[in-house]
Amino acid sequence: MPFISSVRGSYGPQGRSGKIILPITLETLTWSTYGSGVTVAETSTKTYSTFNTSGANTGWNKGANTTNSFKGPFTLKLRKNGQSTDQGNAYGMFGILRSSNVSAMRTAANNYPFGYVHYPVTTSANSDWYEESSNGQLGTWTSGDTFYITVDSNNTLKYWNGSVSNRSVSVTPNEDWNIFYAGYSSNSTWAGFYDIQLYKNGVWNGSAIVAP
Repeated sequence: MPFISSVRGSYGPQGRSGKIILPITLETLTWSTYGSGVTVAETSTKTYSTFNTSGANTGWNKGANTTNSFKGPFTLKLRKNGQSTDQGNAYGMFGILRSSNVSAMRTAANNYPFGYVHYPVTTSANSDWYEESSNGQLGTWTSGDTFYITVDSNNTLKYWNGSVSNRSVSVTPNEDWNIFYAGYSSNSTWAGFYDIQLYKNGVWNGSAIVAP
C-alpha cells in the first residue's frame, strides 16, 4: 500500500485556518463485465485484478467497468507486467471514463476511445495514453511498474509512472468517473492489470497519497 499522508490547516491567534480535510479512504469497487472471458477478482481486501481469458485479439469490445462512480479528488493505482518484445498477447488498457459514457462504451465496436487510459504494451517501447479522441506517449516503463491516474481538487487529471508525472490535462469540474478495463488480448499474465486500488479524497504526488 502506498504511503498516505494527511494535511492539516495552520493554527494562530485567530484559531485554526484552512479547509476541511476529508479522510483518505481505500474504496470497495463493484464491477460489471461485458464480452466473453473477462475476469475481475478481489485478490485482497479492496484490491483487484482484471484480465481477459478468451477471444484473443478479436477486437476492443470486451472489458469491465465499476458500477460505482467517484468524483475527484481521487487516485487510481494499478500495475502491469510487461515483455520486452511484442508477442501479440499484451493488449489491454486501464483507466477512467466519464459516467455518462459507460453505456456507449459497453456497446461500442471499440471501447477504448471513451476513457482516459494507460496503455503499456512492451517494455522496449513507451507506454501510451488514450484520451477519448486523442492519444500519445507517456514514456518508458518496466514490468511490474506502478501506474497512477489522479484527479485533483483543481480538476486536473494526471498520469503517473511511480514518482514521474508524465502528463496532465484539465477535466470538467464535478465530473462523475467510473473505472474501466478494455481487453483485447487473451492472456492473464501480460494483458491484465493487478494491484488495482482506488483512494478517495487523496492524490498521489510522486511519493505519497496526500489530502489535496
